[in-house]
Amino acid sequence: MPRETQAQRIARMEEENARLREELDAARDALEVRAAEADAAASAVAGTPAPRGRRRARAIASVALIVVAAILAPVALVANTTQKLLTDTDFFVQTLEPIVDDEAVQDLIIERATDAIREQAGVDQLVAELFAGLDQLDLPPRAIAALRLLQGPATDGVGALVERVVTRVVTSDAFTDVIAQSLRITHQQLVAALSGNGEVLQISGRGEVGIALDPILDRVRMALADAGIPFGSLIPQTDAVIVIAKSAQLAQLVWLYQLAVAVGPWLQWVVVALLAAGVLVARRWATGIMGVGIALAIAAGVLGAGVAAGRVFTLGATAGSLPADAIDAIYGALVASIVSSVAAAIVVGLCVALVAYLAGPYRSSRALRRLADAGADSLRTAGERYGVTTGRFGALVFRARIGIRVAVGIVAAAIILFVRPLTPPIVIWTLVVALLVVVVARLLERPVPATAVAEAP
Repeated sequence: MPRETQAQRIARMEEENARLREELDAARDALEVRAAEADAAASAVAGTPAPRGRRRARAIASVALIVVAAILAPVALVANTTQKLLTDTDFFVQTLEPIVDDEAVQDLIIERATDAIREQAGVDQLVAELFAGLDQLDLPPRAIAALRLLQGPATDGVGALVERVVTRVVTSDAFTDVIAQSLRITHQQLVAALSGNGEVLQISGRGEVGIALDPILDRVRMALADAGIPFGSLIPQTDAVIVIAKSAQLAQLVWLYQLAVAVGPWLQWVVVALLAAGVLVARRWATGIMGVGIALAIAAGVLGAGVAAGRVFTLGATAGSLPADAIDAIYGALVASIVSSVAAAIVVGLCVALVAYLAGPYRSSRALRRLADAGADSLRTAGERYGVTTGRFGALVFRARIGIRVAVGIVAAAIILFVRPLTPPIVIWTLVVALLVVVVARLLERPVPATAVAEAP
């Protein structure tokens, strides 16, 4: 017999691969039929309801579990974030530190710090006492009257000097450390008040919760001293704050603190357990995973809408007490991690649903996989025609293809589950890299013909 050419051998291998894929699809269909027959036989023996009724019950149970998990998912995310904000000082400081770069917040801090200095140091009173001492000087009455005309400008000048120093401090690069110290003090006092481990938070004696001003005033005292102005020594220690919440809202904060501490750490795991149960109960795992992905995306979208509505409510509730731009910046910082998680959850949910569909037993999914396999085989065949082949390494990759895909899936899932903060770019790049690894591995594979496997020792 004439010796088989390389082109003929490649053509024969392609035909055999196509035949093997057809046999695999036929085997999968036969397996589903046998599974249905087994369910029918088990039902007949045990006297259980008909298979169609069992399938319907499993579908209803799966949908119910996934829906309940989707409803609890936004609550779990908000509770977990709130718990961290109210109990973790480092996370609280890290979350609110970015507000120092917002112009509206800087203007608010400058205004409140300047007012606090003028009030605590008694600037107006000091200037008034200075000009009251003019009567003790041996000056003509007209000179004293002329000097008294300078009292108003002198008061305004001292106030302007204080404001300039405060502005220089607040807009400096080093102010981030100052605001971090201020936020740390505020959070420690807040936790002590809400947890009942300290006196009720009565900063300024009015039950006010806010950003502590004393660390800011410490830096102003230093700046005045560096400028050679002894006025800074007259500024006393103070417990004044930039008010964010008042005593009327403190009871709500206590209730929120107790609820977040109670459910924040474990509610997320309940959601994970419900989602896993929904997938396990589903008759087809692919359908269950698709439902999980779609439900997560919808739940995240609802939470995003709730965050947007909360912004509008917050601005309305604080109207007149604080500048709207400053409140908007503070609210944005507080919900930044939630917004990031919402965007990431939408991307993850849609990608999970898409992957489950492509890997599922549906006719259209199988057709797409066959198309992808045919494309990979064509590229591999074209490479072999030009002498480009992966040889034994490709055969090894082919044998380990399932393990490679499982490992890629585990690594991608670990990144999405444990990397914090989880952002859409992290999710997208994780999925892109995972897909590239799978595609490259698929191209490197060199399928071993069935005859070769049979002849192997």
